[in-house]
Amino acid sequence: FRSAYATDILLEVCMQTDEHWLYNCNTLYADDGCRHEVVTSPDHFKQTLQRIGQTLDALEAAKLVINLEKTFALLRLVGTATAKTLKNHTMRTTHGVFLKIPRTSGNFTLIKLVKQFQYLGATVSYYNFERATALARIKASEKTGQQLHRWLHSTRSLSGSQKYKIWKQCVFAPMRYSLLATGMTFQSAKLIDTACLKQLRR
Repeated sequence: FRSAYATDILLEVCMQTDEHWLYNCNTLYADDGCRHEVVTSPDHFKQTLQRIGQTLDALEAAKLVINLEKTFALLRLVGTATAKTLKNHTMRTTHGVFLKIPRTSGNFTLIKLVKQFQYLGATVSYYNFERATALARIKASEKTGQQLHRWLHSTRSLSGSQKYKIWKQCVFAPMRYSLLATGMTFQSAKLIDTACLKQLRR
């Protein structure tokens, strides 16, 4: 039932926007979505914002609630029209800079511009995302390691081999999550290696 409902919503988005845009510029996983597109002109950028607004319209028409507290945007523009484009399509408030998404109602939905955000375990960013993702995964594994500290480091009822298996399945698993998708630099691989050795030697 959920799959059919989601398909119906996507078909509505397709009708409101463009089939190729929906297929090529959207990544969906369960109820998480990520829109991504390379724009080549101010008009192209404006069209992209309109399509995002039409997508939000379709979601709200389907009685879905859009959590703007967990909705972010990354933006990197270059060229002579950058300043004018940013002036026309962004708004600065005391809470930061926001992207103005036009809605069919004539209003705007404000989506906060950030330097990076988390999506499916990876850190999405234009700069050094491999290192940022590695640090985020290490932090996630450390949290799990703290929860299992008693069994990994205090109890004597488990052998070293058993403790290693628990660490590998429960602590190392969240550390490596999404790393294949983002890839690793020499520096990020070294961070992962150092974190593993540190956890195993405790």
